[in-house]
Order: sequence, then C-alpha cells, then structure tokens
Amino acid sequence: MSGAYWYWGLVGLSLILLAVALWRRKDWKLLVLHLSLPGIIQPFEILIMHFNGYRYVPGMLPGSSDTYAGAIVSDMFILPASAAVISAFSLGWPARILFAVLFAGIDWYFAALGIYQHTWWKSVYTFIVLIPLYAASGWLWAGLQAKTPPRLFRLLIIYLCYAYFHNLINFLAERGTTLYKMQIAALVPAWQGADEIKVHVALAGSQAFIAGAVTALAIGLKMPFRWRIAAGGAIILINWALGYSGIFVPQTAGITSQHLNLLTLSTLPLLAGIFKAARLDYLFP
Repeated sequence: MSGAYWYWGLVGLSLILLAVALWRRKDWKLLVLHLSLPGIIQPFEILIMHFNGYRYVPGMLPGSSDTYAGAIVSDMFILPASAAVISAFSLGWPARILFAVLFAGIDWYFAALGIYQHTWWKSVYTFIVLIPLYAASGWLWAGLQAKTPPRLFRLLIIYLCYAYFHNLINFLAERGTTLYKMQIAALVPAWQGADEIKVHVALAGSQAFIAGAVTALAIGLKMPFRWRIAAGGAIILINWALGYSGIFVPQTAGITSQHLNLLTLSTLPLLAGIFKAARLDYLFP
C-alpha cells in the first residue's frame, strides 16, 4: 500500500478526533488549542530534521515537498487533534502516556513500512518528547479557560495561531511546486556549499517568525492606529529588503518578495474569525 494512504488516513483520523472533541465540549477554544500547538512542535522538528534525525517519505508530493507534507500531517493534524481530545474529555496523565505510547508505535510502524526513515532518531524518543508536549497543551488549555489571561499569554496564542495559518497557506499555495527559495550564500561566502533546503527553511522560518511576532504585537496590544500601520509598514520593508538583497529568489514567473505581504494579510480574517468563534477577546484591545 502506498505511504500516501497511511498519511491521508492520519489526516482523516485527525479530523474525526477534532470533530469528536468539539462535539463533546462544544467549545471553539479547542480549535484554538489545536491551531496553537504546531507553533510549539515545528521549531523542534525543524531542528531535528536539520541534524538529519529522520525524514518523512509519504509519497504525497514530488521532490522535497514530500517530507514537508509528512511533517504537516504530524505537526498540524494528528498530534494537535490528540491534545484536543485529551482536553475535551479532561483526560489525565494515564491517557496522555497512552497516547504517547500509541504515537511511538506509529513512529516504529511507519519506519518499518519505509514511509518514514530514521537516521539517529529512535521511536522511544517520540514517546519522550510527547510528554512535555502534552504538558504544554494542558498549560495552554488552562490559559484559554482563564477569564483574564496575562497579556503575554494572549500574545503567544495570537502568534501561534498566526504561525499555523501562515505555514498552511504557504504550503497550499505551493501545491508541491517551489514558488521561491531563500538563500544567503551570495551575501555570506562562508555559507557557500551549505545545504540549500536547510538554508531556505532557516531563512523562511525566520521571516515567518518576525512577521508573526510583529503581527501579534500590532493586533494584540492596545496602541494608536498609526502604530498598527507602522507595524504593517515594517513587515513590508523587511520583505522588500529580502527581495532587494537577493535573499528571496523567485522560482516562478511573476513572484516577488512582496507576495509575502499577501501571506500575512490573508491570515488576518482567519485570526479574527477563529477568535470570534471561540469568544476570545484577544484582538485589538
């Protein structure tokens, strides 16, 4: 059986788990929790993959996009959905440990099937890292339930949800192709010969982090409107500099670094919609 069937199966299971969680609790804050967790997972996974711990081989997309597709299934679907179920049913640590054991088993089975390849990573490591992830999920859920959460918590949630939408929209826009790359070898000779994919992931991740942090501050803090406009101008300026310096390298005709501004703008109505549905008064205080 093609690896794609297994990964699409996990996507389907994720949607079922999330639907069950929302049905059980009838609280859209569970969806906010689901959207928040990938922003915690992905930096660690990028680091592990940078040091060649493992790679996904789902057979879903051509080229290097395939391993990113596998990471998205794991980071943005099945793991957050399991955390949503745990929170919806108020499950304790025995259930969380059971989920961690289950995912370690899936890790091992996918490696045995050849649709997920270990280098130095081991399935038991998956079990170990899921324990703090479920602890973080519990902390986020408690904060989302608070009537007056701290300002830093509100900003964190805004940023994490932004990161989810940013990454998902960017991935869907590419649809298995490469719209652009980011490279710095021309500016920093010491980086010549470095792995282009790893350099791109590091630079694109940095741009996404900066855009997300500025966006979270602009829409999550009380400030004059002109400062919100200035924040948008700062993002536009940074993206222009990426193109002007040659760091942003188009791979498709008609693409420029200013298209990154559209990526940021497209997240705003999604953020507004999900926070309104969840009755979280976090935006534009």
